[in-house]
Amino acid sequence: MGGRVGPPRRRSPDDAIAGHPGWIGAEALTRLAESERIRIDLGHSLGGPAATITMTDQDRREQVIAMARLAASLAGEALYLARRDIDASRRQDAGRWRLSG
Repeated sequence: MGGRVGPPRRRSPDDAIAGHPGWIGAEALTRLAESERIRIDLGHSLGGPAATITMTDQDRREQVIAMARLAASLAGEALYLARRDIDASRRQDAGRWRLSG
């Protein structure tokens, strides 16, 4: 009865890439690294990864939102590219299996 409570956890690009070492191309890895760098910069900018702050400076608020959107966009691209690479690897492996069988 020790089932998980709550909504299912969404897979992150990190999960997809870690679960398929060697299948992911440089483009997906680059997007993931860019996203992670921006996410870390954003955490430092806010004072920590779980920081909750009240921003009074509208320009600063807009900069933080833009950084968060960019990090999310790059992570989404990384996930798309990683899935594409995984699918291509699976098709290639299936083709090899059919040729050798």
